[in-house]
Amino acid sequence: MTSKYTDIEYRILEAQDFTTTMEFILENFATKEPTTFHLNIQRGTFEEYFSPLIKTAISYGVSIGVYKKSSGEMCAVRINLLSGMEKPILPPFENQPLEMKQLLVFLKSIHKKELCEEFGSDHYLELFLTAVRQDFTNRGIATHLYKRTEELAKKNSCLYLSVICTSAFTIMATTKLGYKQRGNVSYHEYIDPLTGNKIFEKIQEPHKICAWMVKDID
Repeated sequence: MTSKYTDIEYRILEAQDFTTTMEFILENFATKEPTTFHLNIQRGTFEEYFSPLIKTAISYGVSIGVYKKSSGEMCAVRINLLSGMEKPILPPFENQPLEMKQLLVFLKSIHKKELCEEFGSDHYLELFLTAVRQDFTNRGIATHLYKRTEELAKKNSCLYLSVICTSAFTIMATTKLGYKQRGNVSYHEYIDPLTGNKIFEKIQEPHKICAWMVKDID
């Protein structure tokens, strides 16, 4: 699969890419994604909690980095979680700041069971995050990453692709690529069980719902 932008290359991330990949995610995703931005999740908080998961994900060879050929600089990344991968040791939930606890509880509310229970199978690939540098948007990179991820899923005998879409734009993109909505939570109606407040009531437009999108792999 090729891209019309000849100065861009895609490759599988390897263990030695973790440090630069994590820095890229912190700069281009951690505080800019709709829910983390609205909850004011700090870079350090995001890094402490999610870096073990991202490091483990990269080690399984199913995550993708996008680079500018002429300079070697990273311009986008897709982190995928392969079913059955070793579960990293994450920082204790009780030690997290309130806003991180709220995020984790919210994300768990999108689908009530573990994915293996939802699918009745342990052959799936979870699309954990996509980050594209602002000056490389509108080039079809995210769409290309979805297609490459599907190829990786097939190579790993996966039956399903699963992604939680926190953005209206990713919901539109995945719908166009054949994903079906299996569940959603309205931002404006969601009540945080930790505080009893509607913590996403004033989230920025056009984001209205957080959706669980699934694609069956032929």
